[in-house]
Amino acid sequence: MKPHIPDQSTRKHVDVMAGYGVPEEAIARCLAIDAKTLRKHYRDELDTAHIRANTAVAQSLFRKATGNGPQSVTAAIFWLKTRAGWKDTVTPEMGKKEAAAARAEALANGTVKSKWSDLLVAPDIRFDD
Repeated sequence: MKPHIPDQSTRKHVDVMAGYGVPEEAIARCLAIDAKTLRKHYRDELDTAHIRANTAVAQSLFRKATGNGPQSVTAAIFWLKTRAGWKDTVTPEMGKKEAAAARAEALANGTVKSKWSDLLVAPDIRFDD
C-alpha cells in the first residue's frame, strides 16, 4: 500500500466532516485510510473543525437573533437561555388544600388582607376615668 499524502481537497473533506461531528473512524473509511493515518496527517483539522463549525452556527444565530425576521424572537430567546443564563420560570400549580393553607398563612402573617379584615378590626375606643 502506498503512503497517504494529504492535499488541499482531502484536508477540506476532513475539515468539513469533522466539523459536522462525523467520527474519526468514519472519516478515515471515507478516505480509505487507517484512523491512525488520519490522526497523523490531519490532527489540526480534527482538533479545530468543530470550533469553526460552532462559530459559523453562532454567527448565523446571532444575525437571526439581532434581526427583524420571523425567527428573531425564537433565536433571541434561545441565545439568552444558553448564553445569558435566562430560564423559564414555572409556577407549580397548587391543589385546593395547598392553596387554602397558603392563603391562611398569608392572612395570619398579614401579608394578604381578607375582604372581611376591615370589618373585624376593633375600633380604638378610650374611656376617660
